[in-house]
Amino acid sequence: MTVYLVLLGIVLFLSVVANFFDRQKDKNILILGGGFLLTLILLCLRKNTVGTDIHNYIDGFFIKDGESSWREILLNYDEEYLFHILCKILYSICEDERFFLTCTSIIIVLPLAITY
Repeated sequence: MTVYLVLLGIVLFLSVVANFFDRQKDKNILILGGGFLLTLILLCLRKNTVGTDIHNYIDGFFIKDGESSWREILLNYDEEYLFHILCKILYSICEDERFFLTCTSIIIVLPLAITY
């Protein structure tokens, strides 16, 4: 919980600093960009024991799909094809759990940041 309070404090600090900018667009970029960047860093650096689903995603999907053949992935799953394919591709690039967490964090946060 402390990490989230620090994150909130940093965003509030960025809000104060943004008041020195003249253009509203620059203020928004600083506050939102800083907030999203810190959130992305927080998600990328979290331990794989944080959260109830992370362990299941890493063991149940990332490692299992990574060690499966392409044929098994395409024929055995009737839903969430793209997630299984993503896990296989990421496992093929790097078998590290941190790499998986970083890539999925970017996939989650980047579209939100661009939308805002």
